[in-house]
Amino acid sequence: MHTRLVSQVAMTIGLALASVVPAVAQAQTASAARKKRDLRVDRLVILVAATHANRRALAEAEAISSGSFPMRTKAALSALATGSDPGADCLVVL
Repeated sequence: MHTRLVSQVAMTIGLALASVVPAVAQAQTASAARKKRDLRVDRLVILVAATHANRRALAEAEAISSGSFPMRTKAALSALATGSDPGADCLVVL
C-alpha cells in the first residue's frame, strides 16, 4: 500500500493504493486503520484498480469494506472534486 497526504484547510486526507485479495481483505482493512492512525489523517481514501478480479473481491468482502469505508466512489470523488470533506473514509474504484 502506497500513501500520499493531501492537506486542506481544516483536514488532512491520506491516499493509499491497494490491491484486493479476498483472503486478506480483513487484514488490509486493519492495515488501513493503522495507517490512518499512524499518519494522523482525518480521512483515508483507498484507491483500487477497477479490474474484474478486484470488483469480485470487493463484492465478497462487502461486509468488511462497507463498515470501514462507507463512502463509495461516486460520492467520494464528488466531495473531493469540490475540496469538501467526504464525511467518512472512502473506497474508490478507478
